[in-house]
Amino acid sequence: MNGGNLSGSASVPWTGEYPEGVELDSIYVGPSTRSAPVISNGTVYMGGESTVFAINADTSKTFWESQPTGPVHGTLAVANDTLFVPLRNKEILALDAMSGSRRWSFKAESPFVGSPSVDKGIVYSSTQKGRLYALDAGTGNQIWAMDAGDAITSAVAITDNKIAVGVSTGGLFIRDARTGDNRLRVRIGGLITHPPVVGGKSVYIVSNGTVLSFDVDSRALPWAYPLRLIWTQLSLWQLPVPTPPDPAGFRWHATPMEDGPETSTPVAGKAEFITAPAATSDAIYIGSNNNSVYSLSAKDGKMLWKFDASSIPIVQPTVVGERLYFGTSDGTLYSVDRINGQEEWSLELGSPLSAPVTFASGVLYARTEDGRLHQIT
Repeated sequence: MNGGNLSGSASVPWTGEYPEGVELDSIYVGPSTRSAPVISNGTVYMGGESTVFAINADTSKTFWESQPTGPVHGTLAVANDTLFVPLRNKEILALDAMSGSRRWSFKAESPFVGSPSVDKGIVYSSTQKGRLYALDAGTGNQIWAMDAGDAITSAVAITDNKIAVGVSTGGLFIRDARTGDNRLRVRIGGLITHPPVVGGKSVYIVSNGTVLSFDVDSRALPWAYPLRLIWTQLSLWQLPVPTPPDPAGFRWHATPMEDGPETSTPVAGKAEFITAPAATSDAIYIGSNNNSVYSLSAKDGKMLWKFDASSIPIVQPTVVGERLYFGTSDGTLYSVDRINGQEEWSLELGSPLSAPVTFASGVLYARTEDGRLHQIT
């Protein structure tokens, strides 16, 4: 699942000992993809260009390998001893997590590009042409589908029987997860570059270098979306109409600033948020192209702290308890106190992360662009 959980938040509760930045092991797993490690019952699952791996988390020995008929670029999902694998050849596979044998497959109209999510017996996965499928996790039968009109941004976020869907050309949908019925549709007005992320009662979208917050429980009247489109177009034509109101559910937006969003002076040059945020109920953590990671208040988007790294943060950060882990373009992995932004340690991996780090049982798993899987404690 994208972001390590259904909400896509990349946030893991933890009260035990934290990793101290010591590398336990590093193994070559083949050409790098964007498939982050997934850990379940002591096994690490990953997708590659032509292989799905199941690796013993303690010994780094391979339990099994499966050769699907297409490359795997999305992060896998595991539920009830079944592994769900999105393929570029227009299929999604369900494999036995213990043996790698095929249980079922589903064929779509275009490649599966997103990371699947599994909730209450339903698998959700999106395709390159903007179709989201809800499939029975046991049989692969279609329950419902929606056409988003354009490419979906790789993964969905699920919370309280609601599913948030981002469309690359600038649309946010919130649907009923069981039926697919529409609850909210918002036109952002800019390209959406990362999947939606839910933290608490907020859903976050990154668009044109800005992060926006919406109330995930909001609902819009059926006529609200087309009316706002017309209203916005009239305003763009500079006709004498009032400025369109904020879309339903809108809370705040923020861009990278030296001292906080909106009212502060922007950093030098064109500073933009360039990663998906990690989210908790009280804050989000997001990387910028000015070599910084920001902590913003979930309530109003005000900056809580800013951490200056050695180079550009490149993937979604990961929250583990009171720690924040993220990688930069020069191959450095950082551990930062998420409350005050102070560095705990850094580790040179030798290559940039290709996907967000994953945490399980006190160990960090980091996949890098040179095809290696690192275990760090």
